[in-house]
Amino acid sequence: MAKGVKQYKKGVETEQKIVAEAKRLFLEKGFDKTSVTEICLNIGIKTGNASYYFPHKKDLGTRMFRDLMLDVLDFVETAYGNESSFFRYSLALYICMLTELADEERCRFVREVFEEGFFVDYSASFARRFTPEYNEGASRELSKEQMRTTMVANDAVYTSLVLDLIKKTGGRPSKSDLRRTSWIICNIIGRIFGRDIDVIHEESARVNELVTEMDLSRFTFL
Repeated sequence: MAKGVKQYKKGVETEQKIVAEAKRLFLEKGFDKTSVTEICLNIGIKTGNASYYFPHKKDLGTRMFRDLMLDVLDFVETAYGNESSFFRYSLALYICMLTELADEERCRFVREVFEEGFFVDYSASFARRFTPEYNEGASRELSKEQMRTTMVANDAVYTSLVLDLIKKTGGRPSKSDLRRTSWIICNIIGRIFGRDIDVIHEESARVNELVTEMDLSRFTFL
């Protein structure tokens, strides 16, 4: 095996070890009480090695969401590619929310990351990079700067609603709590897409019905 290939393989393995240990500690201790130093000590690497892949702890925090988002988007595009952009994006967001808030430990992690404030810009950036059809559907009469502002505002509302839900339920949201929050978020997304209110309600109802019957165990978060 060529030297360059070996180095690349070793780099991938190191990154995977960092992510795996971060997930374990984030779930066990939360985001706030986990340090990059502890992650590195546990897997036997120097802190400087970790900073090559993740310059800041927040980059590890957003990686947890990124992995789930990519998995969910891939599933939605494969299974529901013929549906509207609004339907697919709403479905993906609802699946992500249910998976992220599956239990108290995950709710704690989400709350701590959202309270740090860096997730909104990351989430909006992620949407611009990985959901081009969403961008097209939402930006028919908006400039790039207006679109960016709209997406950041949308994600700010999302994080605010989720934070409020976690706090009000003590990290134990019921299915009805999650369904109600999803309904509000779907309505906001529908307005961004310029959908008629009747269409928003119809497709939001379909999203809720579909997710209710869906086996979400295939998706993992932490």
